[in-house]
Amino acid sequence: MCPKYKHGKVSRTISTETMQKLLDRAKLVDTSVYSALFIQSLLALLYRTGLRISEVIGGIPHKYCLKSGEVKYTERYPPLVKSQVWVEKGRLFVKTREKLRKHSYREAPLEIPVDLPFMDLILTHLDTVKSPNEIIWPISAPTSWRIVKRIDPKLYHHFFVLNRCTRIFEHPDVSMADWMDWTGKSPVTASAYQAKAGRQTRKVGEMQRETG
Repeated sequence: MCPKYKHGKVSRTISTETMQKLLDRAKLVDTSVYSALFIQSLLALLYRTGLRISEVIGGIPHKYCLKSGEVKYTERYPPLVKSQVWVEKGRLFVKTREKLRKHSYREAPLEIPVDLPFMDLILTHLDTVKSPNEIIWPISAPTSWRIVKRIDPKLYHHFFVLNRCTRIFEHPDVSMADWMDWTGKSPVTASAYQAKAGRQTRKVGEMQRETG
């Protein structure tokens, strides 16, 4: 049987102001043996990149369900290490493994301007990781999940995938090719997120200024 979210899936994106409130709560909840900065920087990376949690902290094989009800197992996924994340010319580069989760594929590293909100959290934590082969966020998915739930019971790791995938399409100049290069996902998935972002319906609505 497939697992379900206790509070349902969150369908709306969040603003940077709401994200800041979530990050602030990390200072108030039990973060186990991890510092608030450790948790904040992890959430900041998820927010800015839209990566799956297993693409950041690694993932052991686990079962998942197809729409048909068939149960399958994922392969083990390695965590990000220091050599895969670096700063150059005012941008943070994140080079994931090319073969991503759920049959996705990304060749080039992600590039994020370091002056965006919450990037300072990532950079500060990154400075504490010294060895090129050192895991940046050595935490298990269950522990991270419990901490995230303490921050907000309705929050979950995959929300950050849905949030970033939708928000990318909120910019009118982003093409489907741009979106697919960033996410590594298929054209079919891109179309679904483009519709979710409402860019086309906004465009058609605005055209009524001319058509009446």
